[in-house]
Amino acid sequence: MTLAQGLLDEGITIFTDKYYTSVPLAYRLRRRKTHLVGTLRSNRKHLPKDVIATKLKRGEISCKQTKDGIVVLKWRDKRDVRMLSTKTSGLKTVITQTRKRIPIIKPVIINDYNSGQTSIDISDQTATYGSALRRCTKWYRKLFIEVLWGTSLVNAHFLYNKYSNNKKLTITEFREQVITGLLDRHSQPRVIESGPSTSTPRRASGNMKHYLVKNTVGEKTVRGRCSECYKKYGRKGIEVNGKILRASQVNTKCSICDVIICKTCFNNTL
Repeated sequence: MTLAQGLLDEGITIFTDKYYTSVPLAYRLRRRKTHLVGTLRSNRKHLPKDVIATKLKRGEISCKQTKDGIVVLKWRDKRDVRMLSTKTSGLKTVITQTRKRIPIIKPVIINDYNSGQTSIDISDQTATYGSALRRCTKWYRKLFIEVLWGTSLVNAHFLYNKYSNNKKLTITEFREQVITGLLDRHSQPRVIESGPSTSTPRRASGNMKHYLVKNTVGEKTVRGRCSECYKKYGRKGIEVNGKILRASQVNTKCSICDVIICKTCFNNTL
């Protein structure tokens, strides 16, 4: 109700999914001259048990409607679909065809919901392209990545294509440009001195940008001593406060210098 505050009393229709749809919400919105159409969970309170518990064959409908025009409906497609609507009568139906050209009876409420959810479905689908989500036991990490790299980026992509005079980009092209922009912003370009390939990278005087990459030979990742650490500690290492410090063994190298280097030394050369 708080989210919809600026939209109430104007006769609009709000579409919700099963986590939000309920009979009490329908009553409150009806009093504010606002329609509600949404899917229902079977364990919601105040639902007619005879409708929810009815066993249906494909294409069959079971529904009840209150005097206030709140419809609770159950329709069988490949599985049971439960709906609530204050906009359309549960008796209104249309005949549609399956992919196999089999005609089935579908409630108009289902069509209303599908048309109202179109933009949300497209947004969710677009967010799955190139998703950064990975298996993880930390739920808040998934939430952060989904909000930052999913919803926010899809919204930004939509606004870019709508208002920019440049060529419209696909979501994948837009992601790549965002990544490149972030890398350019948080890294300082550098060039190397003329001389052997083991020379220390210097600050940039040109447009060459240096990044850490994996040191690979063929398809295998190869480890080696960090060239900068080796200059400081030598082959045997040096003793500092009772500890022997040796050159780090890493599998990273500079993309331009082609020199094996650890992350610490790489950052210190910026």
